[in-house]
Amino acid sequence: MCVVDLETAGTWNDSVIFSLGLSFGEYTMEEKPFDQLVTDGLYVKFAALPQYREMGRTMDKDTMAWWASQGESAKAVIRPSPEDIAIERLPEIFDEFFVSKGVRFKDCDVYDRRSFDMTKLEHLYKVSLGRTGLSWNYMNEFEVSTALRFMGKDRYASIKPSDIKGMIYHNALHDAVLDHVRLQKTMIEIGMIS
Repeated sequence: MCVVDLETAGTWNDSVIFSLGLSFGEYTMEEKPFDQLVTDGLYVKFAALPQYREMGRTMDKDTMAWWASQGESAKAVIRPSPEDIAIERLPEIFDEFFVSKGVRFKDCDVYDRRSFDMTKLEHLYKVSLGRTGLSWNYMNEFEVSTALRFMGKDRYASIKPSDIKGMIYHNALHDAVLDHVRLQKTMIEIGMIS
């Protein structure tokens, strides 16, 4: 299973993508701690301006004002850096990551919030990158809040970001891992996985 989180410049599918976080783990009764899921996960910070200038991806004024009002650790994601990765490399990055895990992305269940993140990635692949296929199987996409509700929990499984030591809110990998922790704890608690 994977949980995906994006930090973006807006809510539309064509928004600039600042960063991607992806947690990775197996369905197992063994609970992986937050720090281990972070270590086992994928984090990529993308170059934003080429997406805007060359691909025509959008930046929403209100969303950018919101980013500017966040704390320093969160605002770091919108600041350009020489280490930023060209978003065109994402399919290759996915391939390398999943080969290193010994699985295919297409065989993983993928969770996100409100189908917010995966629809942006699909738009990126099909429109901005002009690809006909996806790295993942869209039939294996699930919404985190809905999954938690179906398992008898609230949308956050009663786990707040402040409950997790070392959690950096609005860091895409940490946000993905937080939802992964919520899902795995709930699945183990109700005996859904063995």
